[in-house]
Amino acid sequence: MVRSSLLIRSRLAICACCMTVFVCSPVAGAATFDDIAKILRDNEQFLRSMAVTIHCKVLQTSISDPSQTVRLTIDEKVLIDAEGRCRVESTGESFVNGPELKVHPENGVGVFNGHTMKSMTGGGKHFNRGLITSSHSDLPLRLDPRLVTTHYFNRPVTALLAERPGAVLLRETTWEGRPAIELASAIYDNADDDRRYLITVVPDLNYAIVRRAAAVRYDGCDRWDDYTRFIASDYHEATPGFWVPRTAVHESFDPTREQSLNGTAPPLSWRWDIRMSEWEINPVLSDSLFDLEFAPGVFVNDQVAGRSFKMAGVSNELIESQVSEAADWKSKKRSSPMNRLLVFNAVAFGIAALAIMLWRLRRSH
Repeated sequence: MVRSSLLIRSRLAICACCMTVFVCSPVAGAATFDDIAKILRDNEQFLRSMAVTIHCKVLQTSISDPSQTVRLTIDEKVLIDAEGRCRVESTGESFVNGPELKVHPENGVGVFNGHTMKSMTGGGKHFNRGLITSSHSDLPLRLDPRLVTTHYFNRPVTALLAERPGAVLLRETTWEGRPAIELASAIYDNADDDRRYLITVVPDLNYAIVRRAAAVRYDGCDRWDDYTRFIASDYHEATPGFWVPRTAVHESFDPTREQSLNGTAPPLSWRWDIRMSEWEINPVLSDSLFDLEFAPGVFVNDQVAGRSFKMAGVSNELIESQVSEAADWKSKKRSSPMNRLLVFNAVAFGIAALAIMLWRLRRSH
């Protein structure tokens, strides 16, 4: 993956100056909710693009039998910008969640140029399926790195907090020994429960969002239970004034009213243990990075044009795969009298055919 870096120094300097009063404040509570919301918006506006390598280990439970689990490994290299243009290259495994959890290899490459998504996926060393749609969500992207920086539920965190009036600075807390502040969105009052987003920021890290959660409180219960959350850690300053994590945990739960009343923890649905490296903040991303040519032999489902087609030719990867499989098959075959007889007959037939061809050539002259 081609990457190049360009830091927007002037813009960063302006943002850093605006944030100094809060970063250097010895008391986290000195900043109001509106102060923090403005800093978060400044961070969102500063982040124009990013590149990161992601390694995930996934624990997944079965929908029908929570006692049944599988473990997956996923690796991704991601480029993404503020307009949503994205390029992802992924390798690893996927699963089918049903009566039995079935794991299978799944590799992919995909791009979204702002209006069209193209991807190739396959279960082996080569790609065999292609897709064209108009939706960013169809990318073979398992973990959007914006979730680690400025977003939650595919939206900027400030947009979630501003969606309804009533967002508040909930409390002061700590995170990895540092003062932290927890923000809460307005409460969404449903028929049987209340829901809200919980956001934790750390002033010492320029108000980096270290924890995101969506919580539920059932009618008749006092306790708020997270039903999904994302907690990041091991932060470093990727570029002056902008901090990013090296590790994170992404979890989802299945809480119930009975468990909340009893004070028991909700069961785990899935858990992602995530490592991130090779961060680049605001690299220059050329348009060519968001274009994709389908490999020979790939069957393409073009949902934009309403057609399907197969790319002509055979890819080198497919040829190498077939040769490898043939060599493997040959190495496992045992010699037998029948096999030797078949080989002898084939050689004899070839010699006879060659002799007849030479005889006919001499007669023609």
